[in-house]
Amino acid sequence: PDNGQWLADVHTGTRSPFGMQRRGRVEQIALALRNPPGPAKVRFHARSDRDQGLAGYEVFRMAADGSSELIGVTDRQGVISVPPADTGAVSMILLRSDGLLLAKLPVTSSSGDLLEIPVADSVARLRAQSEAQVVREQLVDVVARRSIMMARVKAMLEKGRLDDAKKLMFELDSLPTSSVFGRSIELAAKKIPPSKDPTVQRSVDKMFSTTRELLGKFLDRRPIIDLQSQVNAAPTKAAAADAGT
Repeated sequence: PDNGQWLADVHTGTRSPFGMQRRGRVEQIALALRNPPGPAKVRFHARSDRDQGLAGYEVFRMAADGSSELIGVTDRQGVISVPPADTGAVSMILLRSDGLLLAKLPVTSSSGDLLEIPVADSVARLRAQSEAQVVREQLVDVVARRSIMMARVKAMLEKGRLDDAKKLMFELDSLPTSSVFGRSIELAAKKIPPSKDPTVQRSVDKMFSTTRELLGKFLDRRPIIDLQSQVNAAPTKAAAADAGT
């Protein structure tokens, strides 16, 4: 003790474990528990269904420098044994799936009873992530092809290959547009069943809304319209050049 007070390190998975505002006569106290060294059993389950264990999810231990090491994966019941930390009685563990952080919590060594940890049901979120990723990969492919084709059209115009430029512009106009991708996103969103967890549903909606925002950013039609105008104006410029000679 220090002047009648105890000093302690706070290990928590939340940003503000102690409220800044106190209402009424509230005194914060702490209860000291002794935990002998040994592994702790932790079970992760869906928040919407306690019987649905999160099997095959990666569990990491977070180090003081912010790095993390893999402890293992949860079993069929969503259970994992967390070995005691070398630096103290408390381990900060992270639950991840496909690189997505789902939970962060402190675990004491040899906790005794099985720790039951409810986690926002990630099934819908992971399916949404997969569907959105497919659309984004297709978008990247189209954007790359469009950039290459536009550069080729400009090069053809500089060399006077007007017929080739027109043919390539036709292929360029045939690439999927933002409206086509928009319909793909809507179809992908309909494949995901609504989640009973409001937090998960907001996350799912945000994934698709973010993907929609990419369409306007990378599939803007104005550069293609401007390039088409250059192709249309090329015969006039060529005729004017011939007349000048």
